[in-house]
Amino acid sequence: MARLSAAAPAECTLATLGSFELRIRGKPVPNPSTLKARALLAYLAFARRTDVARERLIDVFWPDAEPERARDSLNTALHSIRRGLRAADIDPNEFLFANKTIVRWESDVDLDVERLERALEGGDAGAVAEALAGYRGDFLEGDYDEWSAARREAVANRYEELLARAVRSTRAPDAAKKLLARNPYDEEAYAALIDAEIEGGRYLSAAHISRQCIAALQEVGAVPSAQFLARYGSLERAVPASAASLDVPFVGR
Repeated sequence: MARLSAAAPAECTLATLGSFELRIRGKPVPNPSTLKARALLAYLAFARRTDVARERLIDVFWPDAEPERARDSLNTALHSIRRGLRAADIDPNEFLFANKTIVRWESDVDLDVERLERALEGGDAGAVAEALAGYRGDFLEGDYDEWSAARREAVANRYEELLARAVRSTRAPDAAKKLLARNPYDEEAYAALIDAEIEGGRYLSAAHISRQCIAALQEVGAVPSAQFLARYGSLERAVPASAASLDVPFVGR
């Protein structure tokens, strides 16, 4: 997979997480008119500066179509991409090359998905925060082709890994809540929320979250670790009477 040079920002940026937006030289480009054409554009962006055989694209996006119909569908999707570029006053031939056998995206692309992957590979806190902020939803939402669905699952798993890393390194409650919304069995995320509640003096809330953790793990036949029980096992007995008036936050399940 092509990688961006840290010294040379890409001419193109492509958002695929929760929304779809192509920008070239800072200018928004109208989206292709169909989900299939958007998925094709994303596929070419991942393979940028690489020749992709038309037959390969047909196998990925129109595997069950008659050959002639599949070729027509590919041409229609490519035309939709070109139309968006022209609408943004950009020469399509500058960015999209196609002949009878291959298709190629000609420019580097800054992809939100790859920012997430780079944040996982590195360890820079700023890159992690930027990648998490850029995750506004799942990859190519609404498109259920096999390629899109497989990529969506892989990206979602990477996002969950990044959230878990953020929880373990920063103990940030916001990251913990997002992680629990996707994985309600992550003990460390519960611990981060409990610690935040204790630090704020919200003991009843902390005890409630501890019970949520225990109940969630019981659903899958597990129990909290010895470390968790040692830290929070006596929490309810330590709750002062005045805590009964405190609000208990909801932890997404």
